[in-house]
Amino acid sequence: MKNIAIVDDHTLFRSSLAAWLNQDDRFNVVLECENGKELTLFMPRHEVDVVLLDIQMPEMDGVETCKWLVQHYPGVRILVVSFIKDVDVIYQMIKLGAHGYFSKESELDELADAIVSSDYASFFFNHGMRHIIQEAKKWDKKKSTSNTTIQAAQPTEQLFTTRELEILEWVSHGLKSTEIADKLSIDTRTVETHRRNIIEKTPAKNMIGAVLWGIKEGYIHNHFE
Repeated sequence: MKNIAIVDDHTLFRSSLAAWLNQDDRFNVVLECENGKELTLFMPRHEVDVVLLDIQMPEMDGVETCKWLVQHYPGVRILVVSFIKDVDVIYQMIKLGAHGYFSKESELDELADAIVSSDYASFFFNHGMRHIIQEAKKWDKKKSTSNTTIQAAQPTEQLFTTRELEILEWVSHGLKSTEIADKLSIDTRTVETHRRNIIEKTPAKNMIGAVLWGIKEGYIHNHFE
C-alpha cells in the first residue's frame, strides 16, 4: 500500500482526489495539506511514499515545496498535479527533481499507474502531456543565444552505446520501459539498467531531463517530427 500526501489549496479537488484514492486498497491518503508550509509541519509525523503536489499555493508554493522535499525526503516520489501547462514551469520542476507532471484534466488511472509503478528511472506524465518534450526543445532553442550555438551542439564523441541511443530515442517518443523492452526484445530490467546508465552520463536527475539534454546536445534527432 502506498501512503500518499496531497498538497493542494483547492479543498474540493483535494478532498475528491483523496476520496477516489482511498477507495482503492493500493492507496492510503495520510495527509491533506493546503500548502507546502503545512506539509513541512506534518510530514515528519507520517510515513509518506508519494506526494501529489499542486504548483500555485499560498505561503509556500509547489516550487519551494519540491525543493524542500528533494532536500529532506529524497526517497519520496513527487508527482505534480496542476492546471499549469507552461513549459518553463514544467521544465523547472523537472530540473528540481520532480518525478512526474500531470494535468488536472488527466485520467485518474494514469495518475494511479504512476503512483504504484516500480520504475524509479522514469518521469511520469499523462498521455496528453506528451508534447512536453517537443515544447521543451523549442524552449531550449529560445534560451540559446544564437542558431550558431544550436548547430554547434553536436556530440563530438560517442557518449552513449548504440543500445543506450536506441532507448533514449524510444523514451523521447513517450514509451515506458516495458514497451521499449517489447520493441527491442530484451528484458525490462535490462532497459531500466540502461536508463540508469544514461542518466548517470548526463547532468540530469531523471530520465526526461536526460532526454531534454540529449535533444539539446544533438543525440536525439527523430522525436515528434
